[in-house]
Amino acid sequence: MRKQVADASAILAVLFDEPAAGAVREASRERDLISPGSLPWEIGNALVLGIRKGRLTVETATQALREYEEIPIRMTPIDRAEALTIAETESVYAYDAYMLTCAHRHSAPLLTLDLQLRSVARQRDIALRPEAIDGDERYQ
Repeated sequence: MRKQVADASAILAVLFDEPAAGAVREASRERDLISPGSLPWEIGNALVLGIRKGRLTVETATQALREYEEIPIRMTPIDRAEALTIAETESVYAYDAYMLTCAHRHSAPLLTLDLQLRSVARQRDIALRPEAIDGDERYQ
């Protein structure tokens, strides 16, 4: 199977069965999912934020976390110094730079629904999965 870097936005869309969940599932079919070690922390942070904003209960977030832990994603090391340079150069968060660094290192497509991250990935010639999503046109 081919590798694909999984980002938190794609994982969360599936966990909460958001409208893009089907496209994410299809795009990740028969792929080995990999990610930098920051992914669990990013997922946890998003769940806490959902609780604080009143969109999730602690129980719902806990269930989502348990479901996330069942997804077979292999954590892979990245060059954090390279990611720091990317974060500064591209004006993105470190988490996003970690994803870009991972995709580049493994020559793997990036599975993400984050429009800004998709835009930067395109500029860096990193393949995207799904190949197109609603909103992409705003960042091209």
